[in-house]
Amino acid sequence: PGSSSSDLCNCEKGTFRLLAVGKDSASCAPCPQELICPGGDEPPLQAKGFWVDLEDTRPANYQIYRCRNHMECPEGKMGRCAKGREGKSCNTCKANHFKINNGECTPCSPGDAILMVSIGLGLFVLSIPMFILLR
Repeated sequence: PGSSSSDLCNCEKGTFRLLAVGKDSASCAPCPQELICPGGDEPPLQAKGFWVDLEDTRPANYQIYRCRNHMECPEGKMGRCAKGREGKSCNTCKANHFKINNGECTPCSPGDAILMVSIGLGLFVLSIPMFILLR
């Protein structure tokens, strides 16, 4: 038997449910190439190498960006970034994280901070005699 309402209809694979602005009805819209549309009543997923900025809570009101590195923007839920990444197109590592080769960012260990402070202090101490000698 058929559905009694368009809200009960499912979309085919390669399309997604799009609610008409100001209306209670929905239709199936073609899937942009930067998204993956599993069909049914499921929302689109971002394809690997793309990041989706969800503008607001209205369906299909989003911007799609190509990421500089496909590993930084994995396939999956819209707005998802690789582990330890954030920001538009997943361009930055989260605070106290550093970039590793697989597109992810990993947390800094306490030893990393100690090493940087030690190097900074060492350079400062070495610059004092140089300053005195060059005066």
